[in-house]
Amino acid sequence: PLVHRFAWRMSAADPWFLLRTWSEQATFNNVLFGEIGNITVVAEARDTLGSVSSAVGNVEIVVPTEPLAVEVMLTAIAAVQSGGDLYATLAAVTAVAGRT
Repeated sequence: PLVHRFAWRMSAADPWFLLRTWSEQATFNNVLFGEIGNITVVAEARDTLGSVSSAVGNVEIVVPTEPLAVEVMLTAIAAVQSGGDLYATLAAVTAVAGRT
């Protein structure tokens, strides 16, 4: 079976930040980047022989035109927290706190 991992960075000069280490799960979700601007995301797949393939995509994060409702922000934090990753939860809380 293939294993996958995902990472992101703001610019080519920045280091990659892992969203997930190698896992059989082929997707990621509930990510709050907390940065405004263009973000590059890389998805890698590794087979049992160790060969790695990758795909790169770009995402533009913009400032909302209206304030987000508190319920929306709390729902986002709860969704991240349900993944059981303490660091992701801390990042989500930090991102939301920066918006209030």
